[in-house]
Amino acid sequence: MKYRKNLKKRIKRKRENELIEIIEDKNKVVIIITKKKKGVETKDFRGERLAINEIKAVEGMEASMGRKISVVDDIEDGTNNIHIEGGHVIEMRLSGNRLTTVPESLFNFKNLLILDVQHNNLTTLPELIGNLKSLKVLNLYSNNLTTLPESIAKLESLESLFIEENKLSSLPESIGKLKSLELLFLPGNELSSLPESIGDLESLAEITLEGNKLTELPSSFGNLKSLLSLKLHGNPLKKIPDLIWNLESLMGLDLSGQHLKNLPESIGNLKSLQILDLSDNELSSLPESMVNLKKLRGLNLSENNFVNLPELIGNMEWLIGLRLNNNQLKSLPETIVNLKLKHLDLRKNQLTTLPKSIKKWIEDLKDEGCRIQMDNL
Repeated sequence: MKYRKNLKKRIKRKRENELIEIIEDKNKVVIIITKKKKGVETKDFRGERLAINEIKAVEGMEASMGRKISVVDDIEDGTNNIHIEGGHVIEMRLSGNRLTTVPESLFNFKNLLILDVQHNNLTTLPELIGNLKSLKVLNLYSNNLTTLPESIAKLESLESLFIEENKLSSLPESIGKLKSLELLFLPGNELSSLPESIGDLESLAEITLEGNKLTELPSSFGNLKSLLSLKLHGNPLKKIPDLIWNLESLMGLDLSGQHLKNLPESIGNLKSLQILDLSDNELSSLPESMVNLKKLRGLNLSENNFVNLPELIGNMEWLIGLRLNNNQLKSLPETIVNLKLKHLDLRKNQLTTLPKSIKKWIEDLKDEGCRIQMDNL
């Protein structure tokens, strides 16, 4: 996964910084002092040197699980693996073991950076999870979790939290204390609300909330100024809250499946937007302010109620992907020929004929390598 590769780069930089202390005196002279790390008592363990207390912890986990844990370079190569560096377990994967509880021995790994326990039968996480202070990635995908412990707030180094396909109905208020959190994946749960503290996640860049039971978003959501990607598909939201239109850093926005009949002019505030998914709604028009989205590259308007596409679409010359399939289009505006697309989907509309200028435009796009999907006219 990408998170593992990027994490290794950050870890390397962090370790280098830990070895160096920079002091500046009154004359602005920089003095560099290299710190010495305390020695760790290690023994040979399956071809690697590992701290003695961690060897005992691994053996304790194997005894409780009834399965052997392999030492590997890449924990994704298997289901029960650990990766060791500097005499410590820094990555662990315990996947597909039908675990109903997390082995208590696991919380002895104080240097653990990645913990992957996806595809188990966990219903709760113990409060001891808060002991893993160094943890940067926690993958809980496809379990049976109904709650998260308040102690999750102690994971102050956590950058990525994956909790897809569980049974969460709420999140603890303490989740807002995860100041380093950048990725929060929550699709396929039973969330009916989010805590106000969600707005305190000052580093959050991506949140995925697809397939939950949210009817509204907390007002604090508008505080997520670092947010780059927001996915809300498949929630019964009563309305799209105005605060979303103030998230000016957003690059990706998924509002599909929301029964939207119209969009506000304030959507034009999202000047960083590159991908906009408005599929599976009830739209028949677009606001004029859409032409302000100068960075928009992909626009999905499929499965709506468009009979006529607005002329303004031709002013969005920066678009490279446009999906219009499964509408009721009877014609296309002449201005559409201004678009230099790489993907165009016109399938399942009511187009019976096209003007020569648009036919030529389509042929030219094909010659330039554009992927065009359309019914025979």
